[in-house]
Amino acid sequence: MQYLIILSLLFSTFLLPGCNKDEDKTFDKQTTDAGEFSRKGERRSENKTALEMEAALNQRYRFYKALQGTYLGVTQTQEGQSKIQIDLYLFHPPFPTDPNRTRTIEEVAHDLTNLSMKAYINQWTPSSSPDVPSTSIGCIAEGAGIAIDMNTGEISIVSDKCENIYPLFLSDSTLITSEALTNLTSSEIAQEKEQAINIAKAVWEGRLNVVSQLRGEVKSKNIPQPYELLVTRVSE
Repeated sequence: MQYLIILSLLFSTFLLPGCNKDEDKTFDKQTTDAGEFSRKGERRSENKTALEMEAALNQRYRFYKALQGTYLGVTQTQEGQSKIQIDLYLFHPPFPTDPNRTRTIEEVAHDLTNLSMKAYINQWTPSSSPDVPSTSIGCIAEGAGIAIDMNTGEISIVSDKCENIYPLFLSDSTLITSEALTNLTSSEIAQEKEQAINIAKAVWEGRLNVVSQLRGEVKSKNIPQPYELLVTRVSE
């Protein structure tokens, strides 16, 4: 009997290490599978966020592109009208995307941060005589100097390189003409700004691809009261 007990103990000694190794392999595989599943879940979540950011970037890019172009018009003061031209250009447009690859969050965030506009502004008073040259002032604003509110359709151009400040808003050539600038009332300006919200919404939703007109004011260091501005698109 004692001999059988000893044989049983020896058999258990050889058998148990094999069982432990099998259990270790199973545990390692389960750990690897769990890690892989977790990484796939993280990638899916990151891709979903990146695609949402990409959609927001495309909407913002479409809005900015609808603004891009050359606008020509007038400013109205008590002394009369002067000429003004505003050129708006895309600054740092988004990097072209690959349809076969989802970009990383960092890549899309870079485009969202850098997408902006540049403005060239020139104001001048036409000379009344061919012997007298016209007087003009011009400046460039870019990046943070151009703030665009895509909900209200308001555009603020403020730059150390510009003597004037230009608070603008989206408009339409059917709403107002340059002749009407002399007799504008505060209620009429308020109605124009309400229309700017509707225009901004149409651009944001993709129902309007090109902004045809900009309205607003010029705030000058040399003239106490701001004066009216109207520019109409002449080219894209």
